Amino acid sequence: MQILTPISSYQTRQNNEIILIDSGRLAEWYGLEKDVPKIVCKTCICGELEAGWNLYIEENNQYTWLVGAKASADMQEPLDVIPLIGHKLMLMSWQKLVFRCLGESCYGVSFIDLTGKMSH
Repeated sequence: MQILTPISSYQTRQNNEIILIDSGRLAEWYGLEKDVPKIVCKTCICGELEAGWNLYIEENNQYTWLVGAKASADMQEPLDVIPLIGHKLMLMSWQKLVFRCLGESCYGVSFIDLTGKMSH
């Protein structure tokens, strides 16, 4: 399966255009090995979090629940989930970090350590 990632920071000639890149080729270009775990450094989530949310790891259509919150009006944005789950979350290339927001809209971004070393 080919995964294409939108690059929103790249200016195009028209407002309704977006640039897509092949994530697999980008990882290959950076020298990321598939069999080496990736350390998730930061995951920021924004959206209607007050409706409730959950964070899972998906592997072979099986979901492992990591952390979540019930509906609450006290949610602050952006939400960084790494302090909630710890600074040693590692994912293999066949695993997915899945965020599910129970509100109508949400979006997020994750950053991984490309060096393979955990820095504080």
